[in-house]
Amino acid sequence: SLYLSACEMETTFAITDTIFMQTVPAIDCSSCTLIVAARDSFCNWGYDTCQFVIRSPVELLFNLEADSLGCLPDGSFTPYPLPVRAIVSNVGGGVADSLLVTLHFPGCFSVDRGENPVMLYHLEPGGTDTLIFELDIDEGCRDSTECIWGEVEGFE
Repeated sequence: SLYLSACEMETTFAITDTIFMQTVPAIDCSSCTLIVAARDSFCNWGYDTCQFVIRSPVELLFNLEADSLGCLPDGSFTPYPLPVRAIVSNVGGGVADSLLVTLHFPGCFSVDRGENPVMLYHLEPGGTDTLIFELDIDEGCRDSTECIWGEVEGFE
């Protein structure tokens, strides 16, 4: 059997199989306890306890903004380095504990200053964070069209 205590919710599950799957409710609870009680082949009872946190689902908006590149008469690019803004907004009701923001780009670009990827911590509901990546441009990439894209991954 399983006993789950999560804030104001207490539930016991009678398990009749070796596998049990349950969807965790979408609550925000910092003190959850799961107790597993099982008999072995000699009918001895064993218990195990696990404590964990349930977070509300996080909803994020992610936008990338980059300036247009121009070629100057001397063959150089403007702006140089190319600024790319990654804007991450928490539009949900739960706190985003940690987010990994990664900028992807082809070989025509490389990071000039800063880090890629970047970890953001504790983005509150309604909060927004803007990261600015500065990219070097390979001069051998004239007359080419390249795409820059990004992704956000959430972690506990």
